[in-house]
This record gives sequence, structure tokens and C-alpha cells, in this order.
Amino acid sequence: MLLQDMNKTFNDADKLNKLATVVSPVGSNDSAVHIHQDAWFSLGKLKKGTALSYEIHKKGNGVYAFVLDGNININKIDLNRRDGLGISETDSLTIEAADDAEVLLMEVPMN
Repeated sequence: MLLQDMNKTFNDADKLNKLATVVSPVGSNDSAVHIHQDAWFSLGKLKKGTALSYEIHKKGNGVYAFVLDGNININKIDLNRRDGLGISETDSLTIEAADDAEVLLMEVPMN
């Protein structure tokens, strides 16, 4: 996995109550670090009660969600600090913050 442009800064405002794409494939039209892989990494810093949707970028991809802090619910599954969840065979995710929380989503090909 080769990184194109590693000197990026993402501050809390970029992630507040939304998902900021921090890594994406080369050729993506965003401000993320670009890699030579069909993968997207997104970070969110969510206030309690925030609800978001995440759309899968490429058919056949899945998402590994990791809760960095707090408590969240993804597709009606409760997750706590340091929990992880693999999600596949869906087009989108629903994320709700049960508390102030921080989450990392890693979308990658499943085959």
C-alpha cells in the first residue's frame, strides 16, 4: 500500500458530527491521503444523539468499524469503547452516538 501524500492534517472540526474521509483511493476527489488500494478510512467525532448514514463506496466492499471512544450503535448493534464490528453485504450503515464518541470506519474489498 503506497501512500501518495502523507502530509495531511485533520482537526476535530473536520470530524465533528460527521464522517471525514482521511484515506481514499488515488484519483478520489477529496482531501484525504490517497493510496493505491480500493479502501476508504473515515473518522467521526460524534456528540451524544448524533445519527449519521454511511454509504458503501464500491459494491462488494465491507466495513470494519472500530470505536475509539464512547458508545455507539451501528445498524442496531451496540458497541462500546474499543469494540470492533465487521459489516458486509449491505449498501449503507446507520450510526448513532449513545454518548460522545469517536469512531473509525475502514471500508475494504471483501474478496
